[in-house]
Amino acid sequence: MSIRIRSEAAASGAALWPSRTWGVRLAAMFVLCTLFLAASRPAFAADELEAYRERFRVGYEKYMARDFAGAIVEWEAIYRELGAERGYRLAFNLARAYDAYGDYTRAAEAYEGYLGEVAKKKDGAPLEPIVVKQAEEAEERLKELAKTRGRVRVRTQGRAIVVQVDSGEPRVSGFTAYVAPGAHTITWNPGTADERKVEIKIAEGALEIVDPPPLAVPPPDPRGERGGAPPPPPRPEPVTTTLRPIPAWALYVGAGATAISVIVPVIYYQHASTLLDRQKGATTNDEKQGRADDYDGARNEAYYSLAVPSTLAALTLGATAYYFLGGREQTITPTMSVTGKSANAGLVGRF
Repeated sequence: MSIRIRSEAAASGAALWPSRTWGVRLAAMFVLCTLFLAASRPAFAADELEAYRERFRVGYEKYMARDFAGAIVEWEAIYRELGAERGYRLAFNLARAYDAYGDYTRAAEAYEGYLGEVAKKKDGAPLEPIVVKQAEEAEERLKELAKTRGRVRVRTQGRAIVVQVDSGEPRVSGFTAYVAPGAHTITWNPGTADERKVEIKIAEGALEIVDPPPLAVPPPDPRGERGGAPPPPPRPEPVTTTLRPIPAWALYVGAGATAISVIVPVIYYQHASTLLDRQKGATTNDEKQGRADDYDGARNEAYYSLAVPSTLAALTLGATAYYFLGGREQTITPTMSVTGKSANAGLVGRF
């Protein structure tokens, strides 16, 4: 399945990015739903197809309303149910949504997942032109991301470990993060007693490879030298991390914009107050009437100017509520076993 976020005028090959005008996006509305339905396998039952159609439409409407996080939640659920093979065309839409949301790491992974499934299908029936075109766009976008951003490849080195890049979402090692050029902080085992931080500096288009820190080896037990069994290692405590649906900086931006927008009605109210004082000082009826009209107009403008801070305040409050109420917890329990010759570590995650 697939969505093509483009209008007929854009069918020549220019991909739709979040910076394009809303007119172009709205022109693609009817095309999107048609493509999604056409991409569904005939093996789907009618009621199952109807369920996917409605859920897809909900995600699409959220995308068009610039609620990219909401669209990602809707489409990710469908993609997990269908699987990478059946729902591979939805991976392209997820990549676009992550791209617009600003999560370039997830966007790149979705683009790569889409290209991987397309490569598997090249040996079978001929690919549809839209699939070929989207594959070209995915390759171009991956090249652009690799060129304009830095990449941090977090390796596992044979063991999984929780890693956090800057203030992003903690993830299990074995991924490549796309970051802005400059200084960044890599945190291993965030929020635990074994937390370690590494500062790196990466240039535009560069690739930095980081490996997990070495395991802490406990001192030998004297009883082991006399043939006794060493004591078992302490049971690790689970780590619970709250994953937020939107970044925290978006709330600060909204609060700052709201505070700045208050200046506009203040200026208008000050102007209206000045005109009121002039009206009171008028000496003739004509002069009073003229200044009264000026004051009424200025007062109405002051009332209208309240719409800007009121709207921004409402949006900021809504985003704040979504930030705290829309989060989900992720519990990760490190596991470790140590023998006389080797050590094994792993992670157990619970959502």
